[in-house]
Amino acid sequence: MPQKLPIKVDTCDELLAFLTSELGYCGCGYYEEAIRTLRDVLQFASDRQSASALRDSERFSAVTREVESRSLVSPGLSTWFVWLLDKHDFIWHGFNADDIWTTEKGAFVLAAIKEHYEFHD
Repeated sequence: MPQKLPIKVDTCDELLAFLTSELGYCGCGYYEEAIRTLRDVLQFASDRQSASALRDSERFSAVTREVESRSLVSPGLSTWFVWLLDKHDFIWHGFNADDIWTTEKGAFVLAAIKEHYEFHD
């Protein structure tokens, strides 16, 4: 059963266990790229939300354009990913898959990735 907030994540292993519980993350395939993509999507959602709260229309538009351009690489896959993250309460989306906003759980996961996951590039 998926874990609910608040939980404590103090290590990369605990972060990966949380993602396994929540999303079925298994570490196969392009596992590091998968974590990087999750981080990027959560960061975009957070940045859009912050720009909106600050009424920074220029920043909001810039972040939205970045999300749209990345989504164009594989629109179907991007849409499924947004739906998955929405279903698991990491983000919520508005009228389209590019209209994303972070949730408490998404903000928690983004902070945990930044703090505990070390990318090898």
